[in-house]
Amino acid sequence: FVRELTQRSTATPDSAATITEYNVGGFPDQIQADARGVVWCSDPTQNRLLEIDPQTGAVTPHSTSPWTQPDGMIVDPDGRVWTGLYTGGHGLGMFDRGTGTFTRIAPPTASASMAIPSWHHSGSIYCTQHSPATLYEYQPSTATWKPSILLPGIWPVSGNYDSTTGDLFIMQWTSNSIARIHNSAVAGNYPTPVLAGPAFSAAHNGKIWFSYWSSTQIGEFDIKTSTFVTHNMTISGAGGPIDVGQNGHVYLGTRSTGYIIDFDPVSGTSTNHPIPSSNGWQLKDGLTVAPDGSVWFTSSSLGRVMRMTLP
Repeated sequence: FVRELTQRSTATPDSAATITEYNVGGFPDQIQADARGVVWCSDPTQNRLLEIDPQTGAVTPHSTSPWTQPDGMIVDPDGRVWTGLYTGGHGLGMFDRGTGTFTRIAPPTASASMAIPSWHHSGSIYCTQHSPATLYEYQPSTATWKPSILLPGIWPVSGNYDSTTGDLFIMQWTSNSIARIHNSAVAGNYPTPVLAGPAFSAAHNGKIWFSYWSSTQIGEFDIKTSTFVTHNMTISGAGGPIDVGQNGHVYLGTRSTGYIIDFDPVSGTSTNHPIPSSNGWQLKDGLTVAPDGSVWFTSSSLGRVMRMTLP
């Protein structure tokens, strides 16, 4: 079952927000704020993780060398930063802020190419491989890999943990579908109603909110009923990075048209926050809502990290 909702284009005007740019160089990609509000970012071209002080904007780089291409990135509840080392055979990386050390975990197979990790309440770190479509599960408590999971779709991107079921939901970009993982096994595969490449996702209150790589439409998947709702935004373009704030609002970055969309699921309306500088328009994968409600995102090809403070 699928519903499609379209907001009237005149319902909510554009709204200015305060946006601050930080020129960090390289290719800032995935981004996430930890529980303290410190912002972390992966940089696959410079083989480093970036630690950003939200108060001062000071950037501290942490090298992953000799292991290369830290791609996707997440911060677990213990403050450890996990990153997929996309170079074949380089495995999974973990930075411990407490000790200031970076640890490389060898992959379960010599040719594995780790992409985007996800945290699970069991303590496991799941990591996607784009091709062939595979999900790897690493258990830090035992320092072991569990058997690899062959995914039902093509080109898995991000995964997201749902606390209401304990399941993991994987966006499968090329096959336009979402895989459901329960107890380390595939428990479902759901075709998305829009054929625009489900890309990134965030779980909130029994829903999986996800973006489309080739459309600014926002997807809503109800976990209990396995139904979809498609929300049509008031601006066109291509989406990509997405997250849900503590207020329940969904934030979507347009990759090339210069907006952060603030969607309120309760009212069904959105506010478009224009990025004032064209330097910030080249969005790709990274957007996160920090504990203080500020929205951080990466302008990857221009080497910038940006912070949006809502009015």
